[in-house]
Amino acid sequence: TVMSARSYAHLNNTKLTYMDLLNDSTLLLVGEVDAFSDPGAIVLKTDLNGVLEESWTDSIHGEVEFHRLVRTAPDGSVWLAGDGSDGTLDRGMHVLRTDASGTVLWSYAMQDYWIPVDLQVLPSGAALLLADHNPSGLLTETDLIKIAADGTVLGHTRVEVMDPGASQGYYALSLEVKGADVRVTAWNDGQNVVMRADTDAVIQPVANTSDAALMADVQLQWAD
Repeated sequence: TVMSARSYAHLNNTKLTYMDLLNDSTLLLVGEVDAFSDPGAIVLKTDLNGVLEESWTDSIHGEVEFHRLVRTAPDGSVWLAGDGSDGTLDRGMHVLRTDASGTVLWSYAMQDYWIPVDLQVLPSGAALLLADHNPSGLLTETDLIKIAADGTVLGHTRVEVMDPGASQGYYALSLEVKGADVRVTAWNDGQNVVMRADTDAVIQPVANTSDAALMADVQLQWAD
């Protein structure tokens, strides 16, 4: 049963992609707004009935971007992830953390066509980020990345297809964390593949998939 619904007429050409509870009485919704041909990432803060309390746009590293994911941490801070373009075909990914009021604590970007798919905040304050990486001319790879509360990359495992004749890569679908047990689901060659991992972003070998290779501790660097 639909309890309430809202539209925001003053936010023309706005596409909302994800939401999370900030606290017991506040929702955060994120997405993209194209205001007078000047697109950017947008955050809306509403009550539980969708009544708008405030909204703002974010510009990260000078790129045209939008937020795909938002997660609230146990300490009240907020993690956001999204992607965008710097005006070329190179689509970059951004990750940022804010306090509860929306003040940005830090923000980083990664270039070379990344798309964030899922993000889960751990009890330690760190986060696991599941993303797709599609470097130019290569098949899409699935990446699991552990990021500390200060933005430092703590761990990273990549799943990629090694068969040079393959036509399909690995496309990330979802990330599930239950205690120390982590499950990564990806799509490859017409089937879903469920991979077991841990909270250090280490993925176990993929069963029954001989063409998948794991690259652990990849030296991942944020863009300047």
